[in-house]
Amino acid sequence: MAPFPADKIVVNMLFGTEKHIDYKKEMYGMLKKLVSLLLVVVLLSISSFSFAFANDEKNQNSNAKVIYGKVNPNYPVYPDGTVKIVVEPPIASGTLVPDDNANGTASTIWNITLTIGSYFMKTAGNIIIDIATTVYGLTESHIAKNRGASVYLYHSYTYRYKDANVYHLSLNLWKTLVVEGNREWYRHVLYSFAGTDGSTYTDRRDYTEANGYPPIHIDAAPHYYDENWITQQAEYNYRMGDRITEEYGWR
Repeated sequence: MAPFPADKIVVNMLFGTEKHIDYKKEMYGMLKKLVSLLLVVVLLSISSFSFAFANDEKNQNSNAKVIYGKVNPNYPVYPDGTVKIVVEPPIASGTLVPDDNANGTASTIWNITLTIGSYFMKTAGNIIIDIATTVYGLTESHIAKNRGASVYLYHSYTYRYKDANVYHLSLNLWKTLVVEGNREWYRHVLYSFAGTDGSTYTDRRDYTEANGYPPIHIDAAPHYYDENWITQQAEYNYRMGDRITEEYGWR
């Protein structure tokens, strides 16, 4: 039988047989392999280009401050010798220093002048009236002056510090080279008195910043309020090898 025109005859010489191969199927199979090979080549080219682009971008940014998304801790934030003035949070002494007191019949102690150093002065009667009015809403007529009364004065200290810190570029840290310290005095009163209503009123009164009162006195450091002087002194101390200047108002 004659083969089809599109067929190729393969003769098996050993067994004397013939085999027909379809050209169309053979060409279609070869075309599929060729397309697959081209697709692999294109994907490899794209991957190589992306990798090269990423490396190029990384090389361009190698000198930036940000390294792998983190700030380089060695990168200087401030110029060497920069001065920064910092006011520290206040520190309370937490203890009471006793001052004047008066204790006895209200009428007897009424006109005795009580003091805290030379910074506060008021009579025992005026202290009692102030407390009776502001705390209890009473007037002098509500106080039984023929009964007992007492007034004890105290003061406490609150310390405030102002520091001049100087930046050291080589160490990447701040050093405190100037300290100015103030000490504030606050008044405290322990009291008792009798009311005409038959009640005894007693408590303590804290005349502190937290309750809206200013200090009765401040032991001020010589340059606490002069920040120009503090800055210049810090710069000088830095040039002199990190000298430290400390000034306190109570020394």
